[in-house]
Amino acid sequence: MLKASGAEDTFCGKFAKIMIACGSCVLKCIEKICDYINNAAYAYMAITGKSFCSSAWDGFFLNMKHAAAFGSAKFFATSLIFLGKFAVTILNMFTCYVLIKHMNGEGVNVDAPCLFVGVLTWFSCEIWLTIFDQAILGIMTSYAVDFDLNDGSPCRGPETFNNKRATF
Repeated sequence: MLKASGAEDTFCGKFAKIMIACGSCVLKCIEKICDYINNAAYAYMAITGKSFCSSAWDGFFLNMKHAAAFGSAKFFATSLIFLGKFAVTILNMFTCYVLIKHMNGEGVNVDAPCLFVGVLTWFSCEIWLTIFDQAILGIMTSYAVDFDLNDGSPCRGPETFNNKRATF
């Protein structure tokens, strides 16, 4: 039996690792694209009531048509969500620190409880503030659909809404 030399084995191992890393990167990109199309489809479906597949198609092209508006809204929403998570986490950690110091005095180590509260708060904010991100997508999709339906002129709601508003 012939035994493979160490140099060939190392080359094959490195090549396999590179191929696995490339495959993993491609799969992550496909996952991100599918998530994006999925979110666009759900937002478009909520507004128009169309089926999922046609909503995915129309929602994707609506996002591409209004890419600048969607991109800037996504950037500001992501920034605000991060600032919100950061602020709430710091506030909860500070509150935990003050409460433990006040109840137990100066000789107590507060690092572990404050770290635990910080991690728990961060993940809780991650869950709850994701709803805000979805709301921004829904609002931007509503704006883009309204913009397209009215040929670029701003519509301030249905005609019956505008008639009632004028009487005030």
